[in-house]
Amino acid sequence: MSTCKFNDDLLQITIGKTLFDHADQSEGIRVPTSCNRNGSCHECIVRVSEGMSALSERTPAERFLSGEYRLACQAVVERDDIPLVVETLKRKPKILTTHSTISADLEPLTVRRGDDVIRETEKIDSYNGAIHGLAIDVGTTTVVAQLVDLESGELLKSVAFANPQIFGGNNVLHRINYDTADSNRELQNILISQLDGEIHRFGS
Repeated sequence: MSTCKFNDDLLQITIGKTLFDHADQSEGIRVPTSCNRNGSCHECIVRVSEGMSALSERTPAERFLSGEYRLACQAVVERDDIPLVVETLKRKPKILTTHSTISADLEPLTVRRGDDVIRETEKIDSYNGAIHGLAIDVGTTTVVAQLVDLESGELLKSVAFANPQIFGGNNVLHRINYDTADSNRELQNILISQLDGEIHRFGS
């Protein structure tokens, strides 16, 4: 009986279980999902670098994927006689910096005026002790997100993670071609979903 190497963990293979089910064996493997694993959110994309033939055929929910990529909630293990190697597209985020201060002059569009928070000339909120901004750098391989105090310039939190858009190609031109042909905007949706999770964790 073969095993499944999922990220850095070695898991016991169980025929009839999905790759998502296998990830549940380890507390260290986090596979994103917001659809209760029914294949509609398309967030649980994984890369199967070895053992694709051990899995079920792609379902209609996976029609936007090709090559080594599958949805973890749809890919069912059908054979246990060959090894499986699986990776999540977004590994555990890496904390880069905490509590440093930006040296550049701050000129944010969103500022405090008395008890109000103003963006340009429009009130958008009431002041509740801080005004935070988010800076995001989307690179081909890595995404960096930074939470900044817009009043003091303090860099509160900064994380980096692998760009989950890799399933659309290894470079910008491939991803542009993919996105042009994809009316569902899968590349945009997966990135927004991953960033949304990190933003929520900033507040924890």
